[in-house]
Amino acid sequence: MNGLMQKLKGFFSSNDAQDNLTDQPEALTIEQIKPQRFVITVRGEITAKSVAAVQKELIASVQPGTPARGIIRAEGFVGFAPGAAGGMDAIERMYKVDEVVERIAVIAKASHHEMFNMFLCTWMRKSEIRFFTPAGLLKAQAWLES
Repeated sequence: MNGLMQKLKGFFSSNDAQDNLTDQPEALTIEQIKPQRFVITVRGEITAKSVAAVQKELIASVQPGTPARGIIRAEGFVGFAPGAAGGMDAIERMYKVDEVVERIAVIAKASHHEMFNMFLCTWMRKSEIRFFTPAGLLKAQAWLES
């Protein structure tokens, strides 16, 4: 029995250590590339915490009264963590984002478009959202500026 307890302690302590690593890249990062223009880069697995942080930063960085436009660019995206949608808080932040962002181009593999469509709830958004493949980056940029 003592050996089992030691193994369990070792298992949980290694998970705790892994959770506390600081050199792992964030799943979502945001960069303002010029006034009212941003790029959100998606890497790995998206969590509710990373979504909340990026939404908060986006809302804080845009100028009220002048709609922003941006790109969500999936690079190495592997999926959504359980609970990534975040519940009502995330929906409220989504509506706040839509008050300041008029267009979003999602650049992802075609096989990921439906997952992002569901996650972003495009059918109920005020912001206009279109999907492009990585090869369509120039088309996405042209659409954002049209």
